[in-house]
Amino acid sequence: MSHQGFVAHGTIEIETDGSRYTVRGERLPPRTFATDGAERGVRTDFPPTILVQTSPVIPHAGEAVLLTAQIADDSGRIRSTRLTFSANEGEPVPLPLMRLSATLFAGEIPGQPDGTPVRYCVTAEDEAGHVTTACGLYFAGVTPIAVVRAADAWGAPRYEGAPVRVMGRVTVDSGTFNRTQTEIFIEDETGGVRIFELRLPPQVISRGDRVVVTGRVKSFHGLLELDITNPLPVPPFPSPFGIRVLSHSDAEPIPRLARIADVGEALEGRLVRIEGVRIVQGSIPQIGSANLLITDGTGMTTLRILGSTDIPGLPTPTGPFTLVGIVGQFDRFRPFTRGYQLLPRRRADFIVTAQQSGSSEAEAPFPSPGERR
Repeated sequence: MSHQGFVAHGTIEIETDGSRYTVRGERLPPRTFATDGAERGVRTDFPPTILVQTSPVIPHAGEAVLLTAQIADDSGRIRSTRLTFSANEGEPVPLPLMRLSATLFAGEIPGQPDGTPVRYCVTAEDEAGHVTTACGLYFAGVTPIAVVRAADAWGAPRYEGAPVRVMGRVTVDSGTFNRTQTEIFIEDETGGVRIFELRLPPQVISRGDRVVVTGRVKSFHGLLELDITNPLPVPPFPSPFGIRVLSHSDAEPIPRLARIADVGEALEGRLVRIEGVRIVQGSIPQIGSANLLITDGTGMTTLRILGSTDIPGLPTPTGPFTLVGIVGQFDRFRPFTRGYQLLPRRRADFIVTAQQSGSSEAEAPFPSPGERR
């Protein structure tokens, strides 16, 4: 139904009297169907509704969490409520849930060590016996990136939507892969991850910075990310998510030596260095983005050139070279087990060694247009 009450293009109108329903649209002739008979008539007795909030959203290690729940029912009468929590995916443990008003309830979840996943559930039953359960999940303290990266059988994040805090070093600074929103990559000793925020202008974060990031676990076409976009309205409501710089460093992040055969989920989000790379198909564009096919003799993968970097316009290598880049993924469909790619950050990520070029120089980046090697 359109906002003016008329059936609009591409809109389907459904009308029912409880025993049958009619479907019609601009290009769809009216058709009437009987209901499935499971529950005749219009239902007016609904199960309870539950709205849960936790504070803080991401507790520090050992910090207790205050849980509040707004519980309402169309009858106005709640027969019983229950709060449970489990740590590290253990057995649920019951906790007290105090009634503060007709619809407001509160309980406290005990503090947990760093990296502990905490799952909580609030259950309510009305006098008609209808039951509703609302559950949530968060991580306590600072969590290793490898723990956050856990995936299910479909390659989707196991902890999708969970608020989490991670700490690491920036390998891709803001403005490199995205000029309009905040997008960086960070690593700790266990893994790497993309950090994204829908924000204008983007926050300035430099390569080599050591940062603490708080955000929600998400996936973008198979690529794991922490979304730090403020889920609350604009000020005066502060965001529970963001990036905090702990220290700056001019030292370059050291890439992990890898092979193209290794490019996959285990290295996703990490900065890697691959030697003996050759371009099999495609060329570096003069402007804009492009996909090239590359090999190092152990396998083939996509080399993704982003137009936001300084790489477009670089002469396409004709011989072997060493490549530094982030292992990414772009897979539109489940299972998210394909579409892995390498994303170089800048021209200096294309390196010619003395053995590869026959030069007396030990190692040098590919020259920019107009430069002489």
